[in-house]
Amino acid sequence: MVTKNPLRLAIDQVIPETGLVKKSGSWYLRQEETIGVINLQKSQYGDQYYVNIAVWLLPLGDVDFPAEHKCHIRTRLTRLLAEREQELVQVLDLTVERPDREEVLKQAIEENIVPIFKSCATLAGFRQPQGRYFLECSLVVGEAQQLLDAVV
Repeated sequence: MVTKNPLRLAIDQVIPETGLVKKSGSWYLRQEETIGVINLQKSQYGDQYYVNIAVWLLPLGDVDFPAEHKCHIRTRLTRLLAEREQELVQVLDLTVERPDREEVLKQAIEENIVPIFKSCATLAGFRQPQGRYFLECSLVVGEAQQLLDAVV
């Protein structure tokens, strides 16, 4: 019997409450001026995973489901929640026994990532504390930085 990846299960459980849409192994939240993206990336060296968090700015191009690596603003869950990095690294490592794995990841997405996405629904949202924090923790491509500088 094939067991489903517990990390994917955790993210799938968040979908009904948050408005996330799953497509091609990523989860999307389309809003007024942005699309939030959550992507689960497997390490090439083992059963470790990374949760990539990204935002696509719709004023720079309207797409339905942007690939995480093409988004204008990108970071990782462990960077956004740096104070919980050790815990999250264990949760994302399937070789480490963590009976609370799904619950911890689900909670991190519901309580941290989705609120950041919602606060950044518009470009003006990047002026708010959560939006500014997200930018501080992220890589921002040049054209996005120029657009945000004009707004933020």
